[in-house]
Amino acid sequence: MPTILFHRPGVLPAGRLRAMLSDALPLYRWICGEDDDGTSGHTIPLRGHHLICGRGDGAPLFVELRWIDSPLTGDNIPHHAEHVTLSPPTTDNRAEGDLVIALIAQALMSQDGGGIWCRLSSDGGWMAGVSMEEITRRIAAGDTLERAGSEPHRPSPVAPRTIAPAFHTERPSLDRLPTLAVLIAPGDSGNAMPPPPDWVELEDDLHSHDPAGNWRIDPRDSHSALLTGRPGRIGIAMRGTPLPADWLQLALGRNPRLAEDTETAAELRAHSACLTLSCDLDTHAAGPDDTRQIAIAMGLTLLLLARDLHGAGRLAGLANPAHAMLFAPEQLPAFAQTLQAGDVPAPLFIGTAFHATMPGAVSLSTTGLMPFTGFEVEAWNAPGDADTIGERLASVLRHLLKQGPVLRHGDTLGGGAIRTLHGTSRAERPYAGNKPLPALWLEFGEARPYPSRPVAVPAMAAPLRRPGGFGRKGL
Repeated sequence: MPTILFHRPGVLPAGRLRAMLSDALPLYRWICGEDDDGTSGHTIPLRGHHLICGRGDGAPLFVELRWIDSPLTGDNIPHHAEHVTLSPPTTDNRAEGDLVIALIAQALMSQDGGGIWCRLSSDGGWMAGVSMEEITRRIAAGDTLERAGSEPHRPSPVAPRTIAPAFHTERPSLDRLPTLAVLIAPGDSGNAMPPPPDWVELEDDLHSHDPAGNWRIDPRDSHSALLTGRPGRIGIAMRGTPLPADWLQLALGRNPRLAEDTETAAELRAHSACLTLSCDLDTHAAGPDDTRQIAIAMGLTLLLLARDLHGAGRLAGLANPAHAMLFAPEQLPAFAQTLQAGDVPAPLFIGTAFHATMPGAVSLSTTGLMPFTGFEVEAWNAPGDADTIGERLASVLRHLLKQGPVLRHGDTLGGGAIRTLHGTSRAERPYAGNKPLPALWLEFGEARPYPSRPVAVPAMAAPLRRPGGFGRKGL
């Protein structure tokens, strides 16, 4: 049971904790104590019992804080006068529960909280407040509460810095849509907040594009909201810190065209905050049609948020953290044109890795198509050059995203120019945990021999670009 020790009566920094929890888990509405009034600087004296509550469309998440006005008994306990215990979170998602406990402990160990020592598990050691930021960073990056608490001095793989948003450690998922981010450039007065989104216009646009989706918006504050429609929820959250420098370096390395544009790359590196869109939809349960419509809603929301920031001179670019993909502002018109046609902007959700680009033997594979169709797409030793094969792949993706996984083994597209075969992915995909993934193989023209062993593949690669123009409402 997590325990925090105090020299004197402590305080629950409800406003700070609420902001920390909302930033880490934006799909919940957080209330920190029964007396939480919702203001940013609100504090509550720690007396008796306090309930931390996160409510969404599913089961609520609760953690009880119990204040005990006497010392904790036992051996090798630091000197103290009173202590607080935290109950186990009421969630089956262990990673989510561990992060909530770490954030509560960090808030109570802050200067205004008053905590002096913390133990996260019964067999863990006592930690001072200075350790909690690193512990929280490690848990947000995937460490367990027990391991982090028992090895508090083991450094995380991330260099010490202000806690980065947890989504930057996201990996491609087989049944979830990836988090998308709008990168915010510093304003004339530094890191001042940009103008808030127009929530009414956003809700109107979602209704216009998807009348059957029954979309509604629940603003949480000036820059955060929860969108609910169809069987899914999209959380919009303001992150007050930029993406880590090491992630940006990785993403630029996988987007060589952006890296070669030194001015654009510098603007992307200089961003100071971001707005994120995360979706909790189980795509396997939802099916292709709802997944497609919710992806379109995510893309539309992303473009509207980006448009408003661009108008205020605060747009640095867009990002898909799980796929290590970056997009410059000038790519927005192409995405807008695709959305205007009622299609999913594939590059926002699907990465393409080229394994070989030798003319006459081009090999490539996708990452991110699984949530839409239940398989990835691959081509091995394809005749032609990389640009031609890339364009043909783009046409196949457009067909699959619009029609769903309807192609059968041996079907053809483009007047017979492309033949489709169902098999097992030959690309190495570490995020799949050694699980074999289904793939749709593409044959162009005459049949070509497939490799006898899997081909090494980087996790993600640069997205394909398509020209386009701004659409309705100034997108």
